Amino acid sequence: MSSSSASIDAAMDRFRLTYFEECAELIETAYARLADLGEGRQDSDTLDALFRAIHSIKGGGGAFGFERMVGFAHHFESLLDLVRSHKVEPTPEIVDLLTRALDVLSDLIGSAKSGSALADGFEATVKQALQQATLVGNTAQASAPASNAVGGAAAKAQVRRRIAIRFVPRTELYQRANEPQLLIRELQKLGDVTIVADLSRLPDIDALDPEEAYIGWDVQLESDCTLDKVEEVFEFVTGDCDLQIREDAAGPETVATTSPSSAPVSVEPASRDVAPRKAVETNEGKPSVADTKQSIRVEVERVDRVVNLVGELVINQSMLRQLGSELQADVAPCLIAGLDNLSQHLRELQESVMA
Repeated sequence: MSSSSASIDAAMDRFRLTYFEECAELIETAYARLADLGEGRQDSDTLDALFRAIHSIKGGGGAFGFERMVGFAHHFESLLDLVRSHKVEPTPEIVDLLTRALDVLSDLIGSAKSGSALADGFEATVKQALQQATLVGNTAQASAPASNAVGGAAAKAQVRRRIAIRFVPRTELYQRANEPQLLIRELQKLGDVTIVADLSRLPDIDALDPEEAYIGWDVQLESDCTLDKVEEVFEFVTGDCDLQIREDAAGPETVATTSPSSAPVSVEPASRDVAPRKAVETNEGKPSVADTKQSIRVEVERVDRVVNLVGELVINQSMLRQLGSELQADVAPCLIAGLDNLSQHLRELQESVMA
């Protein structure tokens, strides 16, 4: 074995160790949130923290190829998604099922860590129960009585608004590894969404540049959420896209836009800018005290999400680096060089984030 291969194997062992250490923390968090759920604390923070824990375990397990664990976590995650979207009530029976599922997932993690296989069908009973509960939840949602649907629509008619969103990514958005599908998925959590892709800028295939951004989306969102909630979905990409958010309702429209080249929209009287904000100025035209300190406040949840994403990036980069090491240097020199640069940048990113 070459020294470079030994170094890569050692790095992979460290990443595996880090992953299992994180799993232990995530399992502990999940048990705590399930206890909260069992005590009646069914707020979004509790449900989101529980979902994120299982999702992070699943993502890391997929990077290392722990297919059995990932397959079970997928069914676990599917039921949790229905619970946090209020399509399945967290009854004592459901909480008990989720707790049993967490017990099984913990055993599967222990098996992957030690390399000792569990008996065939070890997780089958709980897995089947998760599938059944998920199926019942989806079926109940789809076949809700018409009277309830009409009554719910009538109740919401007074507060729901229609929000028009024009979202056109720039090349930089993809270069920073952002994914429009994930943004649209977040919008779907806010209400009823209708999406139309704008393909007008798509060139003939001969002129197609795979690194260019051609497609935009027009989204109609019907929701009782505020424009601030919609802006939060795009908060990490406002500098890398042309974005218009407009409320379509009787009376004055409220507009938010990051597109300097967009045609002017006739509005009364308010407009809102969701582009990256510049320094806030006081009435005297001078930066406020808060800005001169060069500090910001960030929710802990957002920091946790960034830390988890960086961890998953590092794991996936290690897998790619290992695959690249098996290539001859003269076969794909640009790829190998690119992986080396990626490794360096990710190390710096990880160090900065963890700091």
